[in-house]
Amino acid sequence: MAEEAMATYRTCVADAKTQKQELEDTKVTTLRHIQEVIRQSDQTIKTATISYYQMMHMQTAPLPVHFQMLCESSKLY
Repeated sequence: MAEEAMATYRTCVADAKTQKQELEDTKVTTLRHIQEVIRQSDQTIKTATISYYQMMHMQTAPLPVHFQMLCESSKLY
């Protein structure tokens, strides 16, 4: 009887170790996926920010010339 209990105990310990290792593996995999999503998100935000500032520059760069043209047109009025 004691041997059966000991065998059951060893089986339970082995199962617990296996489950613990599976949980560790799942945790590592999940963290790697999260890191990849964060990296991709960071790259997307960086690209969008650069595009936004380039677009703003393209829209605002001609403004001084336009204001000068308005000033000259107003002098003729």
